[in-house]
Amino acid sequence: MGYDDVIPLIGDFGRYQKRIYFLLCLPAILCAFHKLGNVFLVAEPDYRCKLPHELSNATYHSLSRDDLNKSYPWDPLKKQYSSCLMFNENNEKIPCNEFIYNEDVYGYTAVIEYKWFLV
Repeated sequence: MGYDDVIPLIGDFGRYQKRIYFLLCLPAILCAFHKLGNVFLVAEPDYRCKLPHELSNATYHSLSRDDLNKSYPWDPLKKQYSSCLMFNENNEKIPCNEFIYNEDVYGYTAVIEYKWFLV
């Protein structure tokens, strides 16, 4: 007796089998949501120091190229302006107190909300 001979005897994929299949897959689906949620919720967006003269609603792209050159040191390893240092009035490098995040890609994430740095 083969597989095709047994299927008509035990019945097709009915309501009971669909219910059991759904109940068995439900924990796997919930686990996938839990595991993959961090990819979207904890993504670290680009950020820069908030300058003392900037308003609280300033955006990541609100500075001109000249302001970037005057305000932030160039990081040759990353080939971009420093995200954690800025120049003060005496042209000395100082650490940042506040940050402005780029919300273009990820929107508002847990990193922005709780000011986490997951480096």
